[in-house]
Amino acid sequence: MKFRVRIAVIIINIVAMFCGLLIFSVSVQDRMKLATQLPLEKNKYKEVNKLINKYVEAKTNEDFKLLAECVNDINDYDKEKIKNQNKISEKVQNIVCYTIDGYYDNTYIVYLYREDLWKDINVIVPSIDQLYVCEYKGKLCIYSGAINDDRKMNKVKKYYDLTRYNPNVEKKVTEVNKQFEALKESNDKFKTLYDMVMEKEKNESIGTTQAPEVTPTIAPTPVPSVTITTFLCPAPPPIHISPRA
Repeated sequence: MKFRVRIAVIIINIVAMFCGLLIFSVSVQDRMKLATQLPLEKNKYKEVNKLINKYVEAKTNEDFKLLAECVNDINDYDKEKIKNQNKISEKVQNIVCYTIDGYYDNTYIVYLYREDLWKDINVIVPSIDQLYVCEYKGKLCIYSGAINDDRKMNKVKKYYDLTRYNPNVEKKVTEVNKQFEALKESNDKFKTLYDMVMEKEKNESIGTTQAPEVTPTIAPTPVPSVTITTFLCPAPPPIHISPRA
């Protein structure tokens, strides 16, 4: 009897081990599909939330030393543009991090929702940005630019791009867009000021347009599927996806 029990235990362990290997194999093989399937989780990771709030605080206070602690390359951030943004935004409130796990472990795609109180007209403006967060030189940071390993870079970028087709992302983006459009329709002062800001941004971008990089990059960027591109979004090198304006 003891011998039979022992045989049964061995068989159960083998089956469990096989199932574990099978699940691991499937999860690795299908990981790219997760970009369009994973839930958009609100404020899930404490360390990610802490980093994002620090990042927003640094930009709002024009503390570029603090900003450098939040990103992998401070040169990707236009200081004058950040200062110009702060001339219109009086304060930032209701910061929320909606997160999807990245392709690799300890990487995250974050959809940063924020509301800016615009000066003079006293209007609260919602926006949402897509950020790539990962460990870099031993610390968690918002990453922009290319990854040295081309194979890894292509996988990260493909996964990053695919998240815009995630129905949970589309739902949240649509929600923010509706809020934004409703604000434009209901407040003439905001619409006029917004149009002026966007025209200025457009003229400045035309004057500083550079040839596209051959190597794909990842960068903090307006969410590609957003129908309204707010001037409040960061502006490091593009990810080669043009948001619909």
